[in-house]
Amino acid sequence: MRHLLLFFCSCFFLLLFSQCDTYKADPTLKLFPFYKKNQYGFMDSTGKAVIPAKFDAVKEFQEGVAAAQENGQWGFIRQDGEWLIEPAYEELYSFSDGLAAFAETENGKLGFLNEKGQVVILPTYDFVKPFQGGLAAVSQGDRWHFINKEGEKVFENSFSYAENFHEGLAVVQNADGAFQYINEKGDYLTDDAYLLAQNFQENWALVADGIQGAEDQPDSLIYHFINAQGKVQLTNLPYDIVTPFSEGLAGVALTEGQGQDTLLVGIIDKKGREVVAPTYESTYGIVFVHYQEGLSPVMEDNTWGYLNKKGALAIPIQYQEAGNFKNGLALVKKEDKIYYINPKGEQIGKEWEYDTNTTFVLNFQR
Repeated sequence: MRHLLLFFCSCFFLLLFSQCDTYKADPTLKLFPFYKKNQYGFMDSTGKAVIPAKFDAVKEFQEGVAAAQENGQWGFIRQDGEWLIEPAYEELYSFSDGLAAFAETENGKLGFLNEKGQVVILPTYDFVKPFQGGLAAVSQGDRWHFINKEGEKVFENSFSYAENFHEGLAVVQNADGAFQYINEKGDYLTDDAYLLAQNFQENWALVADGIQGAEDQPDSLIYHFINAQGKVQLTNLPYDIVTPFSEGLAGVALTEGQGQDTLLVGIIDKKGREVVAPTYESTYGIVFVHYQEGLSPVMEDNTWGYLNKKGALAIPIQYQEAGNFKNGLALVKKEDKIYYINPKGEQIGKEWEYDTNTTFVLNFQR
């Protein structure tokens, strides 16, 4: 019965989206969402509008297409703004590894479709992660497992929670709440389990153990970085908070002598050396250091700027919000004006036209 349903779904969507066969995206064309009078469109890297603002909501272009919403329904558009897959879905997620998750309208269950609009995995899941390396983490009820692109379960084990594979390893949570890593065969990396475990990035992963306090609650975390063999590379870091490495640098923070929601943020390299001592005062407990294209947003007294990889301010602290750089541009907000900037801090394109009470579907990417 499952295969019969999949056959009929696939035939229906193949007929509906036969125009998908001829579409070839331009990999050199980089498009950026913009907002104008309650509608979204896309501009190029010079600020020129390429797709007029005509959609209720959009997501970023991935694999040559972008999810867009019209009259409450989601579809996928091409780089010319025309529909590749007509808007007919309650929810759509961006393409990854050639497949995109969609939500079934009646019960909200999630499945996957391909770039031709064909349903290749029926909507039977409560939560899903994007496909990476041919595998995706999915949940049914309170258990997570991994499937391949045919929708087949690939490991016997199931988990309380699971992340996708990154650099050949995935974080999974066991029944006791501890986190471990498995490889693409489903084998555990080591017997070690952690109170906290992040995805692998740049061949290292951030993990933490807790010092137990009253009522079995950790008073603090002890952070380590491990490599793909599970061996500790950095440990006993003298900080209250540590973030994963990006482009060879990681954020660190101290809370000593500060208010509960105030932190002093700095940056370390992969030898544990301080590139920037913890001096940037961050409010609301935010420690965000994530380098992309050589720059990272940094907060000082609830205002944002950008640091270069030497730890110097490349763009002065002046923004209410600041997103990561991607394809040469970053989205910022200053004096309630939203626009893109280049790595020199120069405005690219027009300011977004919006009511200050607007809640954006497209948030600042951090």
